[in-house]
Amino acid sequence: MGTQQKGYEAWKEKGRISLKTCDIMGAIGLFIFGWLLWVVYDRAGKTGWTLFVPIIALYVLGIRVHFGFAIAGVAIYLYAWYSIHKTIRGYQDRYSRESAAS
Repeated sequence: MGTQQKGYEAWKEKGRISLKTCDIMGAIGLFIFGWLLWVVYDRAGKTGWTLFVPIIALYVLGIRVHFGFAIAGVAIYLYAWYSIHKTIRGYQDRYSRESAAS
């Protein structure tokens, strides 16, 4: 079973998180180091470690060393938000097609 299929099955099992919920949690997550967006990744059956460790590290470096690091962290966060939004939209489309076919 491929990773997309596993993610889709996990998304269905964990309650089919919506795009609206994704966007709300993503927006709030901008202010609390991205933990809510990590929850969205988990609910969508994805692992977010490869994105969220650098986000936190760059944010800390931005506070301690240079503000540019924080900007880089926010840029990665926005990419992560776009990526999971796109993934969930695909899951919803697939679910709609499966529901219509049944």
